[in-house]
Amino acid sequence: MKIIQINHLVKTFNSFTALSGVSFDVNQGEIYGLLGPNGAGKSTTMRCLLSLITPTAGSIKLFEKELKTNRREILSKVGYLIEKPDFYGYLSAKRNLNLLAAYAGKKISSTRIAEVIEQVGLNGRENDLVKTYSHGMKQRLGLAQVIMHDPELIILDEPNTGLDPLGIIELREFIKQLKQQGKTIILSSHILSEIELIADQMVIINQGKVVLNGSVHDLLHQDDLHVVFELGAVEKATSVIQTSQWLSQLESKTATTMVFNIKQPEIGVLNHFFNENNVQVTGISYRRKLEELYMSMTQNIK
Repeated sequence: MKIIQINHLVKTFNSFTALSGVSFDVNQGEIYGLLGPNGAGKSTTMRCLLSLITPTAGSIKLFEKELKTNRREILSKVGYLIEKPDFYGYLSAKRNLNLLAAYAGKKISSTRIAEVIEQVGLNGRENDLVKTYSHGMKQRLGLAQVIMHDPELIILDEPNTGLDPLGIIELREFIKQLKQQGKTIILSSHILSEIELIADQMVIINQGKVVLNGSVHDLLHQDDLHVVFELGAVEKATSVIQTSQWLSQLESKTATTMVFNIKQPEIGVLNHFFNENNVQVTGISYRRKLEELYMSMTQNIK
């Protein structure tokens, strides 16, 4: 079942186009990564998904129903955390959750609230005032708010912003647990490595457009690499490459380096080729093609 279907989504703010024909689907039970540089359109996409802003054009279906005409029914099945969580600092975590449940018109038992507090690791601190909480603890409380009504779809916008390394790891494990419970999760990030570790599918958005979409495994585990050889004598290397099998895999060169599009096992073979031809190799580094693409997009954003 497709939990999310976004088709040709457009959003303009006066003369600025934030989204330009964004389309992607999210299947039930998947962790779906929405990736892109800051300002790429990730948050705008999520706000459209949650009906917080109205698209200029295009359509959105959640649970195979039009969001526009089934908003209340659909959003009752969704939990979301957009930007940083906001709570009453002069109240306890437990009291905040009780109030938020009441504001949403949901009947959530004290037993359920105790369960989610334990699930996010705040048990023992649930009666402390939120103003005494660290950023990471407030983020945990935000996650408790997201899941307390047991939603089928969870939407998280940059959920690891401001977390320390341990907090990021704990959040990652928490999201994996939600998937094991049968939840569908869509989360945005500008960190490629984090999406690689957690997501099943991913879409990269840049300047309001989808530039890449597919399976994380397929996209991030391609054999082809961009391999940079740092060389002592590029002119000599150029001469020996001209009459070799490696010429077709040479992508570019500078005064000190040559960049090849080759597979990982070929790195050692090419290194041996240079050594045999008395070309000194002073360093080797590589990136996967997707990393190269993503880095170039991030660097070129204006």
